Amino acid sequence: MHADALKVRVAAPPLDDRANLLLVDFLGKALGVPKNRISIRQGQKGRNKVVEILAPGEEALRIFREWELS
Repeated sequence: MHADALKVRVAAPPLDDRANLLLVDFLGKALGVPKNRISIRQGQKGRNKVVEILAPGEEALRIFREWELS
């Protein structure tokens, strides 16, 4: 966590949307949420993004709480 945001470093250049795809893949795996429930709502081309996760489930919410405490 970084202030009120989650900071994620992605090891991919922003070419051909690769960095965004890796971010969605990472969040899906980390939270146990299918990738089709994760979308980047704002900031597709920028460093700061707003990500929407539909129906994350209890496990994902628990992980978010753990990240907040770290």
